[in-house]
This record gives sequence, C-alpha cells and structure tokens, in this order.
Amino acid sequence: ARRPAYVMKMFTLLKSGATLAGLLFDFPLAGGPPFGGSEDEYTELFHWLFEVKKMERCYNSIKPRDGKELFFILKKRILEG
Repeated sequence: ARRPAYVMKMFTLLKSGATLAGLLFDFPLAGGPPFGGSEDEYTELFHWLFEVKKMERCYNSIKPRDGKELFFILKKRILEG
C-alpha cells in the first residue's frame, strides 16, 4: 500500500533527468516485509514519473535469491507545467 508513496518520494528527491537504479523482488510475498511483486506491477507504479530504461531479471543475484530479483534503471521524467 505504501509503494506509490515510495515512488513519489524518489521522484521528489531526484533532480530532473536523474537516474534511479536498484533491485526489486520478482515473486509474490504475502504478509511481509519483505514484500514481493512483479515486473508488470513495478512498471505500472513507476511509469507515470519515470521512464523505464531497463527492467530485467538480475543475472548476478546471490544463490538464495537467484531468479527472484529484477534489476532496474529508471530515468526521472521532466514534467512540464
């Protein structure tokens, strides 16, 4: 439920055109933290304020999380008006 607030916070912290990169879980987790998700969910959350430059399965995760993480690169949109 707090993910939209996270997206907005990242947007307000970064300068126009800045890049945000990191890892996100790519599997369902109920009752967390941690909380899981999917590429579609994350793209839907971020695309309003960030251009999704890359969102793909992480190739170098540690063994316990292998195949369960997404690497992302997002660029903060420059909003007009």
